[in-house]
Amino acid sequence: MYKLTVIVAALFFCKVQSAEDVRPSVVPIISETIALEEDGNFHYSYETGDGIKAHEEGTLKKVNDQLVESVSGGFEYTAPDGKPISISYVADETGYHPVGDSIPPVPAPITKLLQYLEAHPELQRPSGELTS
Repeated sequence: MYKLTVIVAALFFCKVQSAEDVRPSVVPIISETIALEEDGNFHYSYETGDGIKAHEEGTLKKVNDQLVESVSGGFEYTAPDGKPISISYVADETGYHPVGDSIPPVPAPITKLLQYLEAHPELQRPSGELTS
């Protein structure tokens, strides 16, 4: 029984030590700007002490007599392997469109399928769902 108590106490001590080791450090905000305008437009940016940077701006525009939001921006950080990551994007009525060297290419079969669907609009319903 004594051995079991010692083993449990040792495991508990190891767990407490490891929990303290992974406690996140406080990362300072180096800069931050936020602007919200009455017409619905906005922009923000920030940079943290660990090298993360982000910025975004949004505007309202008319598409087919409807107001839709168009957003563009980007972010940067360093991956755990030390590689710098930089992504820019646009998001609007056509979807989210990221650009960056770290984004893997669309697999060839998916590209081929998308091209096929674009060439055969009769296979799609107005909502974008495929017909059965």
